[in-house]
Amino acid sequence: MAKASNAYLPHVDGLRGIAILAVVIFHAFPESLTGGFIGVDVFFVISGFLITGLVLREIEAGNFSLATFFARRIRRLAPAAIVVLFVTTLAALVVLMPDTLMLYGESLAATVALHANYYFADNSGYFDGASYTKPLLHMWSLAVEEQFYLVWPLVMLVLATRGRWLLVSVAVALLLVSLVHAELVLRRNPEFAFYSLTTRAAELLVGAVLAILVGRHGLGRSLSRNVGDALGLAGLAMVMVSLVVVNERWTFPGLTVMPACLGTALLILAGLHGESRIGRLLAIAPLRLPGLISYSLYLWHWPVIALATYTLERQPSVTEMSALVAASFALATLSLVWVERPFRRPGGALELSVRPAFGFVLASTALFAGIGLGMKHLKGLPQRYPADTQALLAAVERKRPLPPGCVLSSKEPTLYSFGECGAGAAHMPKLLLVGDSNAEHFSPFFEVVAKREGFAGISLSRGGCPPLPGYYGRKWVGHKVKRCAVMHREMIRLVETTPGLTHVILAARWPRHAREARLDAAAFPRLGARHDAAAASLEAQLEATVAWLRGRGLNVLIVDQIPDFADALPTRCVLTSDAASAGRCGIARAEAEGRMRATTAVLHRVATAHATGVYIYTPLDALCTPTRCPILIDGGLVYHDYGHLSVHGAEVLTRMHAGGRPPQIPAEFWRAGRSARAEARP
Repeated sequence: MAKASNAYLPHVDGLRGIAILAVVIFHAFPESLTGGFIGVDVFFVISGFLITGLVLREIEAGNFSLATFFARRIRRLAPAAIVVLFVTTLAALVVLMPDTLMLYGESLAATVALHANYYFADNSGYFDGASYTKPLLHMWSLAVEEQFYLVWPLVMLVLATRGRWLLVSVAVALLLVSLVHAELVLRRNPEFAFYSLTTRAAELLVGAVLAILVGRHGLGRSLSRNVGDALGLAGLAMVMVSLVVVNERWTFPGLTVMPACLGTALLILAGLHGESRIGRLLAIAPLRLPGLISYSLYLWHWPVIALATYTLERQPSVTEMSALVAASFALATLSLVWVERPFRRPGGALELSVRPAFGFVLASTALFAGIGLGMKHLKGLPQRYPADTQALLAAVERKRPLPPGCVLSSKEPTLYSFGECGAGAAHMPKLLLVGDSNAEHFSPFFEVVAKREGFAGISLSRGGCPPLPGYYGRKWVGHKVKRCAVMHREMIRLVETTPGLTHVILAARWPRHAREARLDAAAFPRLGARHDAAAASLEAQLEATVAWLRGRGLNVLIVDQIPDFADALPTRCVLTSDAASAGRCGIARAEAEGRMRATTAVLHRVATAHATGVYIYTPLDALCTPTRCPILIDGGLVYHDYGHLSVHGAEVLTRMHAGGRPPQIPAEFWRAGRSARAEARP
């Protein structure tokens, strides 16, 4: 067993092969292996086993050095990662639009700072439909691993010399603490739980505990081949069932990932016996060869898939995706031969001693961090495009300046007055426009229309937060729950303490909120509604909010969704087309209506449930022809991104409304006065 722990373990490469194949299949063909993302957790266990075993042997032999350990990690991981980052960054400069390139720059800086996991926890979900706009999303797992190894060798250095039983006891305790922490965090902050070191440490510690027990304490020494085969078969079943059964709707990681982790540990243990049938199975070439290139394949496959999908502006076909996977395998093989092995070969020309290794990684970190931050500072480098294209982009990015005296709060949630703002008008608004980023992109339109009707008003908005007090999304991270709660409290305060308020406009990306809807049991009763299982739907929450507003005598206008391009990138389509073909950019009206149909029906049911005082505004007719929803109207880009109007788009709505063209805000909406509100008060 001691010899096996120091020697090459072909069955571990077979395990790596299973893990990387699962991850690649999940990213390329997610419906065919719904739990393929668990391959990352298999990697974590393998890493914990191998690195802990290596460090422990060196500590007990008295020749462990932290500097040497980190230099070895640099030689093992940095060269291939730097090559991939260099090539991916060059491709991003060619392919990505300015807004996406800005985000890429942020993620690049976070990646080289070993902070990618927390960056993506704050900025995206691993299972988001638009994950292909994030070519470095997969780097989160490398950040978790390296953060772990900044701490774990120090713990081992302190405890290992006092006996392995103390070390294994501490490792098991930390494992259990991490599991409990993961389960607690999953209930209120699932995105953080997915990405965080503290919730993922348990997986690495499973491998670490196995490494400590194997060897001197002889775990498994007396196992017969039949017992080893039984353990290996059980482990293989646990891993394979997890890969097939688990999907993105499961709470993850926490206890959900433990069968796969424990199964991986059993497979490693069973394979340490040379006569194990499971060990020989894992060592077959079709599994072992992908395992040999697993690190480079993990680095290459996601940027290849993501950038190709972004360029195509659609999901690749099966044939196209298969070609992308083949290209990833080819790049990984070249990377292993020409990058990984030369730097790892002892005594080779490219072997880095301790000081050059640290200098190499620090210089690379500074370079890529500078490039990433430069991309952000230069707003995605629109200078890459011709002058007319830059002008078009500038129009999309243009922010409407607010007149002096109108801004009440520039911090989120954004709060400002409009209409006849200033001169005390901010304290006498008749109209409240409230919602998520949709309220913000509609604000130029509603401000003009409200002023024409003689209304001063207040706009209250916060990205991602619908105007439904008590609402929160199923996948929201904890800080977003708090951010939206702040907006909801401000909405309630404005409604209940603004004496002249008579009208409220609710705007949101309703289809998204319908998919994510959950409810805060503590906040919902403040609207006078009963909290039960049925109230967890968007319709029930919207109805409760509208009933609360109507109970205070307020007229309510619900704004339906604009055409939603899902994960498409219409701006890129226009900018990569000539004048003659730009008209093809957009989506069929039937497709746009199909994406909205369910929530449009919800909005109308809520409105018709009230005899008076609740109205619907549907901007679709202004933005679409009878057959198509174009991107360009009157020579300008109507959309800022997949689901938000540009300022030009809001101006298009304003001109159509002023010209009497549909859609019109129902005239009855404007006819409520303060008396109705006063009479409704208790």
